[in-house]
Amino acid sequence: MDETIRLDAAEMTALSPEDEQLLIKYAEAIIIEEGAQMPEAMARMPKLTCTAPPELVENIYHLQQEKRLIVITRTQMATDLARVLNRSFKDNHFAMLSDGKWDAAEALSEIRRLNSMLIDDAGNSLVIESEVIPNIYAAENGRLLAMGDCLSELGGEKLYGKRFHDAWGTLLPPQFTKEALTGEELDFTTRTFATANLLVQMKKRSDGMVPVPERTLVFQTGKCLVTEWETAEDRDNAVRRVFFLLLFGNEERGDALASMLPVLAEAENVPEAFQLDLERIYVNGAACSFHKWNNILERLMLDYEEMGILKGGAAE
Repeated sequence: MDETIRLDAAEMTALSPEDEQLLIKYAEAIIIEEGAQMPEAMARMPKLTCTAPPELVENIYHLQQEKRLIVITRTQMATDLARVLNRSFKDNHFAMLSDGKWDAAEALSEIRRLNSMLIDDAGNSLVIESEVIPNIYAAENGRLLAMGDCLSELGGEKLYGKRFHDAWGTLLPPQFTKEALTGEELDFTTRTFATANLLVQMKKRSDGMVPVPERTLVFQTGKCLVTEWETAEDRDNAVRRVFFLLLFGNEERGDALASMLPVLAEAENVPEAFQLDLERIYVNGAACSFHKWNNILERLMLDYEEMGILKGGAAE
């Protein structure tokens, strides 16, 4: 056979368990060359066994138009023929498995697109564009989507996978959009509103948990979305650490002042009393209880109100 179409072993790869499950989830039938080994996870799927490479190719050609396929081969000839045929299709490419390795890049690309299509109860469609943080995604129209029930308490509309209509998660309320998220350059005033908003959310909990910073989103209004909370051995120290990271963009280390000064130097409209509180806590090492943080931030919001710079009740 022409060497230009022979199997290049480098093109066959092992897939992650998640990708294999995705292929199996969307596949509607298996075409397998007689004698080839089929993974146990596919044992219950509809299967068509072919005794010779020409028969395998003929069945692929007839079934590909109406079904999403997985093709399992044993011989080099069957693998090469199936691959050439797969390249001739414009869409609905099948995944190939040979000797435990996959040739499935095009099939997975199509399936991931199908898997990103969601629908609400009214039949409106949404397409996932990107992951923002784990379990939070942005749709192509900019709306934010929460996978599972991590933010179901915020309301919004239930979402389902479009292909199987299986429960997926929630379309968050309209104020939560990708465009409303803060960028990397976050001004200090917004940081203080976000800190106050996180404290309010912690006060509403009865379990003493604190937000996981990597699972927290901040919006331009100063509102925060927390998708994961953790139990802290020392809640006061955990709150201190979370607030420093949010206020100054870095972990609190030995020389806290080095992280604080550049941020405070560019900050505007920061009440002197609040700066003194931060210096006392982070530079002088004063203990600060959760109750004390509440007093500090409540006073800050009152100062902002007098200054006329409240951000629509972000701390509520």
